[in-house]
Amino acid sequence: MKNTFSLDDMACFQAYRLHHAFGRYYQVVFAGTGLTYAKYVVLKALGEHGEMSLSDLSARLGVEPNTLSPLVKKMANYGVVERLRDPEDERRIVLRLASRGVTALREADAIIASGFRSLDLGEEEVAETIRRISSLRSAVERAANNDENVDLGKSS
Repeated sequence: MKNTFSLDDMACFQAYRLHHAFGRYYQVVFAGTGLTYAKYVVLKALGEHGEMSLSDLSARLGVEPNTLSPLVKKMANYGVVERLRDPEDERRIVLRLASRGVTALREADAIIASGFRSLDLGEEEVAETIRRISSLRSAVERAANNDENVDLGKSS
């Protein structure tokens, strides 16, 4: 990779722009549902994994528990998520989808499937893109966890 490159040649900048594009996209497709992308991924994670602690959910979503906690409380007040005491450890809160959450997730999945069909991307193209993004994310996470690979102060 060359030492000088334009902003548009940077994977991180393209990921940043994609993140914002998805934010705008989900704002449009979820309009009128009361859902946001953040609420959707909480529903999706709980739908895939069943009961989860807040710390397990935050690890799965890659956010801090103190960031997620207010959102989960709002979702519980709305009736889509249940917050239960763990019978084995009363200090621990376990989260799961309420029946209203199961319905909301099913409807959101249908909205997303319909919306993605309008993007004119083939299933294999989407699957390959997801694989590549996931691979890049994993490599960046490994590099970030390895101090000797991250040195912005030295020039080559």
